[in-house]
Amino acid sequence: MPYILPGYPRYRIPTLDPLEVTSIAVDTGSKQVGLSLEVYDSQIFGLNTAEFHKVHLDFDRRTYDLHWKNPRLMNIGHYNMDGKILVLPIKGNGEGNVTMTDVEG
Repeated sequence: MPYILPGYPRYRIPTLDPLEVTSIAVDTGSKQVGLSLEVYDSQIFGLNTAEFHKVHLDFDRRTYDLHWKNPRLMNIGHYNMDGKILVLPIKGNGEGNVTMTDVEG
């Protein structure tokens, strides 16, 4: 991991800590219970503490399988949110911080 954290421009791999994220959009739910969320101009911190337990690369299929754990990941950025639960509207925007602990992937 230490070799790839600063990025690898030759293979278009960006700097990984912090990882710059331009936009992530999530739309979920139905008409009665739904949420539309966009997180933009954000940075993910903590990838430098990831511990990989399994790495499998298949160059023929151009796929990979990674199993890893991370004690703490933090995403800091801006968000727009719009949705509702039954008749209760949920709307908001601004700066946000999502901190996750004991992440496995």
